[in-house]
Amino acid sequence: MDRKAIAECARALAPWHFDFELFDGFRTSSCNDRQHPDPDKHQLATLDPAHIVNFFNRHYPTGLAGKEVLDVACNSGGYCFVAAELGAGRARGFDIRPHWIDQARFVHEVRYSHLGIVSFELGDAKEVKKFGEADIVLFKGIFYHLPDPIHTLLEACAAAREVILVNTATDNNVPEHCLSLRRESRTHVMSGVDGMVWYPGGPAALRPILENAGFRFIDVTFWHRDVVAADTGRMELVARRSEAARTEKAGAPMGFVGWFRPPDLLGGWARQPGHPGPLAIRVYAGNELIGEATADRTHLALSEYCGFEVKLSRPIELADLVAHRIVACAVENTGNLHPLRVWDRLAETGGQEPAATVPRVSSTRLEKSLTLRALSTTKDIQLNVQNIRGLRELPAIEYDAIRFDSNNDCNVHCVYCHNSRSKELIDLDEFRSFITEKVKAVESFQIGCIMEPTLDKRLCDFMLAIARSPANPRREFRLQTNGILLHRHDPERMIEAGLTVVAISVDSARADTHKGLRGGTSLPKVQHNIIEFHKACPSVALAFLTTVTRENIDEVDALVMWGIEAGVGSFTFRQMFYFPSSSIVDHELMPGLLVSAEEFAEMRDRVQAKFGRSARLHFFANDELVRRTAIVCRNSLIHANALPLVANASDPNYANMSSHEL
Repeated sequence: MDRKAIAECARALAPWHFDFELFDGFRTSSCNDRQHPDPDKHQLATLDPAHIVNFFNRHYPTGLAGKEVLDVACNSGGYCFVAAELGAGRARGFDIRPHWIDQARFVHEVRYSHLGIVSFELGDAKEVKKFGEADIVLFKGIFYHLPDPIHTLLEACAAAREVILVNTATDNNVPEHCLSLRRESRTHVMSGVDGMVWYPGGPAALRPILENAGFRFIDVTFWHRDVVAADTGRMELVARRSEAARTEKAGAPMGFVGWFRPPDLLGGWARQPGHPGPLAIRVYAGNELIGEATADRTHLALSEYCGFEVKLSRPIELADLVAHRIVACAVENTGNLHPLRVWDRLAETGGQEPAATVPRVSSTRLEKSLTLRALSTTKDIQLNVQNIRGLRELPAIEYDAIRFDSNNDCNVHCVYCHNSRSKELIDLDEFRSFITEKVKAVESFQIGCIMEPTLDKRLCDFMLAIARSPANPRREFRLQTNGILLHRHDPERMIEAGLTVVAISVDSARADTHKGLRGGTSLPKVQHNIIEFHKACPSVALAFLTTVTRENIDEVDALVMWGIEAGVGSFTFRQMFYFPSSSIVDHELMPGLLVSAEEFAEMRDRVQAKFGRSARLHFFANDELVRRTAIVCRNSLIHANALPLVANASDPNYANMSSHEL
């Protein structure tokens, strides 16, 4: 089937929940229509199935070799494909809706035909017993679509020989140990088929069920209380029958040579469970070393930095690789060399890389410096008036996160802000060009980073441009603001753009403290805007960002309490930093505002103990901020001397760093 036919079939099978890259540059998420004429196919969020790799790596650090995986309500089968690529002996999935099974079989045919151990069937989760046992059972996104979820979960537990993963929506309005009755559509593609469903209040509702089924070790991976709507959260539990899966010793390196570009460039991936960092890669022709690299590039299927690309010192032939006259080796943590196998279909593809391996840089890029080559796989960046032209010189890639400032100004003068300002603006057409030509995909997009986005009257224009481009985020679309001018922008256009989170910088629930730290602001006005925005956009989650100083460290508890009452579900606290070399801050004032590491840790422990079950709490000390700042500077083509411009790591959802008003 050629690419045109694949694309046509994918569109005919829409909508999609799993986001697959069926061929270079074409993803199933692009087939979804938010205004689909069939109401049962409206508003499907897409999900990259590769995120399940973290679960497999954590509980099976030596790999899935020989393990059997059963995915209950498998949707279009994404987790089965990931499990098979990680070495599972067998991966089976079933779902009650033909819509999903048709998609799974299509993807299997056009994208993963080499994975013969994967299979899919039509089937009802309530009849899981029919599908037999497996080492690992995935019970993900199905509990809250069942009329008798306890019975079905017990049946799924009975099918799990070693581990079961349970991921479900939760009801924030009932006690944690209770279940609540709800009604849902019988026909929407993302709903169950029974109409009557039950939501758990939290982990306490499911833990006794898992314990009764014989699972001795139960972990709550997360419990997010604000990710879907004001009254609906999400949680994940992993239950194991024994501790063995988590205490296995690190095994040998795994990976393969996945592609070859004649005459002297090859690549693939390699990783070793338990190894503290990326593996070194060496390529030999007999005893002659002809190339070296490090497996620190992004690998799309594994969602890890374990890909490698080696420029050889002399030309070779594809036949040399296939016949093992040229051998690539990973250097184990013991120092021994571990030969990597060659992808078994490399010869028939003429050396072309398998889908979902390391994206290659064009030959012209390879002639540039090592710095530019490293930047070509950048995953997290800041985008602003200073660096947009430089970033446009890089190849188009996928990003984990983009944090964007359309302007270079702010309407608040925080006493701890190290940032210089100007009236410069990014041209909207130039921005559209960047996100269309230089962005393949984005996990999370944040508007508002070190400046104030609501000062720009074009804010919603930028949001809609993002939503209509490859930069439309798969996971989170965040607006970060001080909240003073939030009322000037159209909430309906924000919803149309797909906004999921609004994060507000608030330092205290006391107006005088807040104004003293954040000059030019009015806390009552911010509070009013938050309440009105939440009324207009109840589906958008609220978050608070707080800089902890000597002035407000004792007022954090009251701030969290007020935030929870206002509907805020996530709070991030960062320890204030101070650069004595700055020409902007007041050097007489700043030293007196600093809090010590011990004081920050004491505050963290106190707040966590008091509110840890009521909200998501995140804390960032200065040493962590400095580490993340160095990364964002490098990724964003910002010189290290500009560290004060980006030294804030506020949002844990971004895995690396998220910069905001300092």
